[in-house]
Amino acid sequence: KLVTEPAYLASVEFDKGGTQDFQFSAVFTETGAQQLGKALYGDWQVDVRLFNIQPQESTYLGIWSPTDLEFNDATYTVKVAQPPDLVIDPGTLIINPRKPVAGESAEVSFIIYNDGESTATGRVRVLYEGNSDIIGDFSVAGGDMTDVILEWTIPLTFGGEESVEFQIFDIQPSESSSSSALLDNSASLTFEVEPAQIAVRPATENDGDFKSLLVLGLVILVLVGGLAGTYFVYQRSQDDALLSQLPPPAASSAMGTAAPVSIQCPSCNTLLKVTTAQRPVIVNCTGCATKLQLDD
Repeated sequence: KLVTEPAYLASVEFDKGGTQDFQFSAVFTETGAQQLGKALYGDWQVDVRLFNIQPQESTYLGIWSPTDLEFNDATYTVKVAQPPDLVIDPGTLIINPRKPVAGESAEVSFIIYNDGESTATGRVRVLYEGNSDIIGDFSVAGGDMTDVILEWTIPLTFGGEESVEFQIFDIQPSESSSSSALLDNSASLTFEVEPAQIAVRPATENDGDFKSLLVLGLVILVLVGGLAGTYFVYQRSQDDALLSQLPPPAASSAMGTAAPVSIQCPSCNTLLKVTTAQRPVIVNCTGCATKLQLDD
């Protein structure tokens, strides 16, 4: 039905020689739509009626009869357009690239038809695994169509064959309340998804310099270690050779027992006590490990 707001205006004064403007708003509801169908839509004639006209001053009462001054104006019409009736064409629903990579952006496109008379706006969402991603909005005129192209980031959890549903919602003005008008507001799509790959940072020139320095440091470490080992072996062989050249010690019966001798290390001034009677004898300094030879 069509309801005007306000339904009527009371106690309106009309000044002599003047004009009066009136404003009404017409509200359309779908009461009885199932019985009347499309008869609810189209051009509605609005009757404007002026009645019960009385003079402002009481002295003029009775000059005319109020029933003689009733005016009806039926020249106004209100067009009630059919609400939008939107349809997603499932045959036009595609994703590009055909096999997107999880975690990367893909382009989704499809066509929306509006079989109603009213221009409609709304939003688009993707439904998957209990989740809902709102990816954009749209607008389509009555009796027209629109190509919808939106960007959607593939979830990181996707891999292999996946099925999702693209749905239009929050449609303004609302579609007809009939259930058939709401069944074609979504379309499903099944496609292959390449699982997300672990990113490996490519080598840079700085990485090459670092690797070269690391190899050089290892080479130097090996060389120093080798030289230190060679020196130790050489020093050990020199000590063995020196000891082999010493004469055998004299028998204790011939030489007797020598009294302890104290010597001082010329390198660190450590005082050392020599208790053996063997001469010459090699003594290691307990302070700096310098080898000292005592001849007599």
